[in-house]
Amino acid sequence: MDLLSRYVPKKQGDSYFVEEIFTPDIKCSVEDFCMRAVTPRSEHVIYDMSDIIHCSVAENGVLSYFQGLIGERLLSVVLDELVNKAADELKSQSIPVECAVLREKPDHRGKNYAVTWSHHFLLKYRGPSNFYVLRKRPLEDKDSWYKSEKMGLVAREIDGLAYLHEGENKHLFVGESKTIQSWGGVKDNYIQVVAEELFPPFRELFPRHSLSFVFIARENILYDQNRLKANPAKIAEELLARQVTPMFVPFPRTERRLEDYAAEMARLFPLARAVTKAISII
Repeated sequence: MDLLSRYVPKKQGDSYFVEEIFTPDIKCSVEDFCMRAVTPRSEHVIYDMSDIIHCSVAENGVLSYFQGLIGERLLSVVLDELVNKAADELKSQSIPVECAVLREKPDHRGKNYAVTWSHHFLLKYRGPSNFYVLRKRPLEDKDSWYKSEKMGLVAREIDGLAYLHEGENKHLFVGESKTIQSWGGVKDNYIQVVAEELFPPFRELFPRHSLSFVFIARENILYDQNRLKANPAKIAEELLARQVTPMFVPFPRTERRLEDYAAEMARLFPLARAVTKAISII
């Protein structure tokens, strides 16, 4: 959409450049083992003790789980700022607008309710602000179709979603968070998967929406000043060729590295699990 075009990469020669890197005013702080992200319009809890207490991941996987959780929650705040920034500009032009980040209602947490569905796909909550897209896999034996829920569903994780409606125009923002320190931590086929597999479900699930991809990561793996580095540039080229608008946003600044906060959560995890188990026995 035109209002956000200054954040969208444009090709100049052999490289992709942005007019401006989207850097919303987000201040992160940690107090009493609770990380909050504060913006001029709202305050968000990124994590607190409840995330450790309710974590069901095996102990050897909690570090990467918590790091991913922090990244996804920060993405949710970035998406919120992005769509509201566009909405504010539209409202100043007296254009009717509606926008929001899709978030699970607090009293629905853990129930994994469906958001929407089509003939081939089902979009459902995986957590407070992330999702699964389930795709029905064709079964050769039609007599086994009743087993499709157990055998024939292929899942794709979605880190965040937001929408913006301006009059009759509808926009869907699909968010991806990567807390990696280098592209060496990404699967070789990642760019192909994003370009070829991520967006067909959303074209069917949200047929009247234009699609945007908001990728959030450390600034040093995204940009060299305003020029996209090699891998983000490849993603941009593939998506633009498929009429998907890419945007690349650095993580908000934090006092410590994201992995340091995740490590602190992981250190408390065994104790929290032991206490929870003891309480359940009493």
